[in-house]
Amino acid sequence: MKLYCVYTPSHEVLLRDWFLPSLPSDLELVALPLQIAGCGDFLGVDFLQCIRDKIASLIRSIRDNDGSWILWSDVDILFFERAPRALEDVVAHAGATHVFFQREHATGREVNTGFMLMRCCDEVRGFFEDLGTRLVHEPDRNEQAIVNEMLREGAAINWELLPDEFAARSHGWPPPARMSIYHANCTVGPNGVKQKIRQFRLVRMIRGLRLPSGLVSTLSRVVGLGRRVRRRFGFG
Repeated sequence: MKLYCVYTPSHEVLLRDWFLPSLPSDLELVALPLQIAGCGDFLGVDFLQCIRDKIASLIRSIRDNDGSWILWSDVDILFFERAPRALEDVVAHAGATHVFFQREHATGREVNTGFMLMRCCDEVRGFFEDLGTRLVHEPDRNEQAIVNEMLREGAAINWELLPDEFAARSHGWPPPARMSIYHANCTVGPNGVKQKIRQFRLVRMIRGLRLPSGLVSTLSRVVGLGRRVRRRFGFG
């Protein structure tokens, strides 16, 4: 299965040091560089330009892979050994579903567009073409907000949510012990890339130590408090 992603100079460190080393060999990577300057913080000007370019590339990828399943992923994601098997299982039981989105929250039907498994067909291409048009007319909005709006309006695609093992920071903390991916989203404010790297390091530490979830929560709060104290008193 092909896996597509785009990346800008600000996020190349995530691609190089975290995303690529975790990527299963079963997935055929198509990484598309975008020469957009800026730090890539959420809803910044460069972030929004990246979104528009990403959707244009996504539409081309659907045309290029007609009849096949493909993945689109952000680069702030870690893959784990379960991922290929979990993806195969989703496709095997897809039925008439066109697109599987990652959850945005642990409950509810809001979707996260940072990790999407899609069947390349006319319905899916039409959906994302409509999204591209709306982004042109609403250039200050994130595509995820518009996608959720379109789904609530009854877009002409069959869609479902990926299983909970396709985890994200916005699902809550600590992450589940059984994961196929971990998405370091939910970064607000400046230095988003550094926030994501801190999440990755903590997730790797948790998985290495195999700590009980209660202890993980306590340690996370202690680490967060220590970081806030250092910032408050000018220690970094």
